[in-house]
Amino acid sequence: MTTFIALWVLFAGAVGLLAKQRGRGPLAWTLIAVVISPLLGFAVLMMSKDLALAEALDTVTHDMDLTHVKCPHCAEYVLPEANVCPYCRGKLVPNPEFVKQRLAEKLAEEEELQAGRQYNFIIGVGIVIAISIVAWLSTFLK
Repeated sequence: MTTFIALWVLFAGAVGLLAKQRGRGPLAWTLIAVVISPLLGFAVLMMSKDLALAEALDTVTHDMDLTHVKCPHCAEYVLPEANVCPYCRGKLVPNPEFVKQRLAEKLAEEEELQAGRQYNFIIGVGIVIAISIVAWLSTFLK
């Protein structure tokens, strides 16, 4: 029995280390793995987004759609304040408010996603609590 508990905690710790590499809290994921099982904790962790990779990509890439507009003549990205496309020399209509509009839209999208994540978290916690209650009640039926 002690070997089983030791392996359980060891694998839960491994899930915590993997969570740290994926940009998540290692202590929280270790506790999750201890409570729901290391295998389920690992599966849930692997299904979740890799935050470390996403953060690295955000720092390396630049979202051109937020800060630039496409030239209607050559489809190259140019600054919204430009009067003439530097690539094809086509005439452009400057739109200096474009960046503010796109940032506001992006912020609204992020808030919507965050609300959805909170809702999913609440549902997940409810499911875990319901399963725990059913498991606890099943001990009385034996």
